[in-house]
Amino acid sequence: MHLSVHSDEPLKFLSDFTPLRVTERQTAAFEVRLSKKTDALLIWKVKDKEVKRDEKFDVSVSEDGLTYTLKIKDVKVSDTGDYTISIGDLTATVPLFIERIPINFTSHLKNVHIKEKGKAHLECEMSSKDVHIRWLKDGRDITGKPHYIFMHEGKRAEVIIEDCELADEGKYTIVCTQDNDKHEYVSSANLTVEERFATVKHGMSDAQCPTGSATELCVVLDDEKVDGVWLKDGEEVSNMSGVQVVKQGTTHKLIISAVTDAHQGKYTFRAKGAESEAVLTIADPPEIDSSVLDMLGAQPVTVKAGQTATIKIPFKGRPPPKVTWYKDGLEVMEDDRTKVERSADCTSLVLSR
Repeated sequence: MHLSVHSDEPLKFLSDFTPLRVTERQTAAFEVRLSKKTDALLIWKVKDKEVKRDEKFDVSVSEDGLTYTLKIKDVKVSDTGDYTISIGDLTATVPLFIERIPINFTSHLKNVHIKEKGKAHLECEMSSKDVHIRWLKDGRDITGKPHYIFMHEGKRAEVIIEDCELADEGKYTIVCTQDNDKHEYVSSANLTVEERFATVKHGMSDAQCPTGSATELCVVLDDEKVDGVWLKDGEEVSNMSGVQVVKQGTTHKLIISAVTDAHQGKYTFRAKGAESEAVLTIADPPEIDSSVLDMLGAQPVTVKAGQTATIKIPFKGRPPPKVTWYKDGLEVMEDDRTKVERSADCTSLVLSR
């Protein structure tokens, strides 16, 4: 006598298909328990693509043939999605959610103290390189502003400020976010900008120049990072004809290509903590028109006895030159009969009876 038992129990899933939540970089494991052993093939799919065993996925079945397991190693955000299990006429879908590892700052922003016109670096390092970054100054977004240089290489982020101004002082904050993570991760530090002062190493001296000559006024400071301004008679020099302002390291120059009357005056160079002054005047050497001397040589001044004789000589020269008359090699001295008249551009010798 033989006893045969046939089970007509339908194949069904015994598992509770609840969403699976796993922290990234861990291993996610789906388990499916069947009601009975079957020769049908169980297929795992994600995003409509069948899952095959490889370095990423591990597919296995228990010794009793009832429990099927899918392991997803080193899960990433890209592994998020619906995973479908199909066997025979049975199908079930289980969503997988990947929770992000919080961003940590392995090196926070540090306070920076720098002199005006210096170069400031504010840098930090995060635990992940796959982050989105925003930079704030005193709570306002400065990301992408041309005044700053932004660097993000791997896990390191940095903002650079060249030629710092006093207005750059403040609190700087980096805000890091990542996909599938609503949290913001921040680090802050203060930038202190110290006002920069200079002293004069070599100042200007008063200058006298001939009309039309080239000249320059020069000031040397002790700090090349300090800028200055040039003034003439108290007014800033700007767009002045024939004038060029040059800065070469610590040396500041005001160059005049051809001196004219308009260039005469008091010049001041002024910088933070430093000032130098000089007066520029025109100094043209005395010059007597040779044609006048030639004429006097050819036509001596002739007067009758008892009359007054006047000899007038025009000249040029600045500042007005000292005028001396000579007779037979001896200086003419003024007396009741001899007078020397002087003006800015001529002199006269008057001989009376």
